[in-house]
Amino acid sequence: MYANSNARRFLRTLTLLTVATAPLLVLGMRVLLKRLRQHSKERARERGELTGTVAERLGAIRLIRTYGAEDEEARSFRVQSDRYRKRVVRTQRFSSLTGPVTELFGGVVLILIVWAGIWPGVVGPTGISPQALIVFIIAALRMMSPIKSLSQYPAQLAVALASAERVFDLLDTPVDERDQPGEREAVFREGIRYEGVTFRYGTDEPVLRDISIEVPRGSIVAIVGPSGAGKSTLVDLLPRLQEPTTGRILMDGTPITEFTRRSLRRLMGVVSQETVLLNDTVRGNIAYGRPGASMPDIEAAARAANAAEFIAQLPEGYQTELGERGTRLSGGQRQRIAIARALLRDPPILILDEATSSLDTESERLVQQAIERLMRDRTVFVIAHRLSTVRDAGQILVLDAGLLVERGTHEELYRRNGLYRRLYDLQLRD
Repeated sequence: MYANSNARRFLRTLTLLTVATAPLLVLGMRVLLKRLRQHSKERARERGELTGTVAERLGAIRLIRTYGAEDEEARSFRVQSDRYRKRVVRTQRFSSLTGPVTELFGGVVLILIVWAGIWPGVVGPTGISPQALIVFIIAALRMMSPIKSLSQYPAQLAVALASAERVFDLLDTPVDERDQPGEREAVFREGIRYEGVTFRYGTDEPVLRDISIEVPRGSIVAIVGPSGAGKSTLVDLLPRLQEPTTGRILMDGTPITEFTRRSLRRLMGVVSQETVLLNDTVRGNIAYGRPGASMPDIEAAARAANAAEFIAQLPEGYQTELGERGTRLSGGQRQRIAIARALLRDPPILILDEATSSLDTESERLVQQAIERLMRDRTVFVIAHRLSTVRDAGQILVLDAGLLVERGTHEELYRRNGLYRRLYDLQLRD
């Protein structure tokens, strides 16, 4: 009877100790889990923003390179990625504490059990019973499970380090676009000349073959031809988005390879078929090529681009967020924002790459009016499938399979009865 009484007293004491310490664990875990949930939510949000930024900037890589905004984008990405890294560390820190906290609680309970078993004042002078010792051993064995889990971390860390090495190897790859010693600021006063330019991607067939053209300052050059003829590649060589395989391009008699890419691209504005807008305000998108532009200048560019009217109807006007890739706007509206951006930049050289394609009649009329304002007093390269839009060009270049097969004015080319006339007549019939 005495032994049974002693056992009951021991179990009652153990129960009281366990119940007394349980609220401490609940309160501690509640605080910890609240912080963990908060940081996890912030980490998920910032990870989404970082992924969205990467996807958006990859889609806008041509715009970024043409406007020479690589350094600014790199700084912005470093800030964003560093913020995400810190959030991941904080989240992992709290996530890693949940296991140790629970195990610490188990250890405290185990110590209390041992203390209760050996302290005479708790269970009496006879000490701990064999049954209680068995309970203690079982509890100690249960502690081995987290220890085994911890022993797996070094192997997991080794895998993570191997993956990190691959990432850093990629990051350490030398950048191809790097200004070389001796390159200077670009100037443009007289004209541009292509001399025997050939270009190919790797070991593929040439995309351009022995192209030689002369473009005086202030002239309008239209580039036409079937799809895949090399039209876009021809103009991509001018801002050094690509380098000729053979031949050279000269500006005012100086090879453009002697100019820094940044200064060369500052001379150019681009309006392309696939209008690229960033997840920013209307103002931020228009001022992208000229950071720090004043609001009156931005508004003047918007008016000249026939964009001021629809901007005024947006919920917050020029401060309206356009969403990823400008999804809140129609195709014609996005195109006019891009034209306003080029107008604000005010470049002496303008590249129009299918700027009015895929638009309805009303949007095309407004965009065409804006383009006509944009083209004034500039050297313009126009890539167009709609040949009716290039009839007034001072020089029309006709490309076919990378070859310059015809050149001249609309009247001259039409009289020759060559590829240009066939394309023109085909579009008229359509």
